Amino acid sequence: MIKRLKKIQQINANLLGINFIMLWSFCVFYLIFSTSLWAETFGETKVITVIGTSKITKDDVVSARDQAILNGQISALSSVVFKILPQDVLLENFQFLNESLYLYKDKAIQGYKVLAETSFKKQYRIVMQVTVLPDNIRETVANFTVAVREKPLPKILICVSEQDIESPIVQYWWRNGLVENKTLADQTIFKVLSERGFDIIDQDIRISGIVLEAVKDLPNINRRAAVNLGRQLNAEVVIVGQSSVEAIRSHIEDEAEVYKGILRARAFRVDNGEEIASTNRTFANLKVDEMSGLSSISDAIIGASKIAGENLASQIITSYQHKEQLTIPLEVEVTGTDDLTCFIEFRRFLKGIDGMKSFQIKEINADNATLVVEYMGDTDALAKALMAKTFSSLDIIINEVTPMRLKLGLVKREIL
Repeated sequence: MIKRLKKIQQINANLLGINFIMLWSFCVFYLIFSTSLWAETFGETKVITVIGTSKITKDDVVSARDQAILNGQISALSSVVFKILPQDVLLENFQFLNESLYLYKDKAIQGYKVLAETSFKKQYRIVMQVTVLPDNIRETVANFTVAVREKPLPKILICVSEQDIESPIVQYWWRNGLVENKTLADQTIFKVLSERGFDIIDQDIRISGIVLEAVKDLPNINRRAAVNLGRQLNAEVVIVGQSSVEAIRSHIEDEAEVYKGILRARAFRVDNGEEIASTNRTFANLKVDEMSGLSSISDAIIGASKIAGENLASQIITSYQHKEQLTIPLEVEVTGTDDLTCFIEFRRFLKGIDGMKSFQIKEINADNATLVVEYMGDTDALAKALMAKTFSSLDIIINEVTPMRLKLGLVKREIL
């Protein structure tokens, strides 16, 4: 009788464990897929839902929980990095990149929220929302990429005008058809971009007045004029913008008058006129001179220009990396290929899809095949393009989407 009771208790314990796993799986499924595509974007932040796991060692649940949170944060950062870095850089420098994510995670993560957590046997699991800062991640990745890539960055021409708070006259180096002294903002951005590895066209060189004739009366150069000037000076990217200064009251230095520098700028590709970067940055110089009671105007301009220059550099680098990433081969795993009619229709559509450069069969078996695809986009875009298509004889089921692989199934449609 006692043995029978113990056996029943063991069965109940096993059933409890199975039910626990099923309940956990349901909760994870609901929490993750109740968000839109695993993430929500709010302004300059991105909220990503992930699962963090860790092993419980020596019954130390607290340490296991901390490690699960850390693993979840790294998983969230990785999902963003996968969309930024080209595959060759990612694979060749994976160890260094992985270490960099740990080192710079505090800079790239604004915060996190634990949605659900549990421990089962020797595993601790957490469902969490991580709020990441994409701009900071791009900047970190851009710095990393400069160090590991040998591909030259674009040659840049900088045209930033400057409005002096003490004078109504706007200063810019291309005024009057002659090359004049560069503005303080121009010089600062020049220095920032040079340190990031860009080749900058030096305005100190002799430039023909004929070249500058079309822009001599334009302190704020528009897109068309910027592209035309860039072509004549052999630039690949032209940065145009304006800097200015405003007087504000400091709440720190007993209401002393201080200055805020403002820098607005855009960057255009010369070959097609595409805007690839834009920035609007400010910097308040709160350091007040004891003698004059004023802060430095030049420091305010330099501060705003430095921040804007770093932001522009990161965007331009990311833009040029993205152009390369668009043609990275992706793998598409297809099941349901045993129905030859469905597979032929699928391949016919794949060949004609917008952005498809080429594809070839890497491996084919009785019921599945693996295709290597060169597509002008990532796996998310390809999955959306496939789901938007209505086929006459089949349905497509997307099973899994990862940064480099798409798994889908072909199901023959029953004709009623």
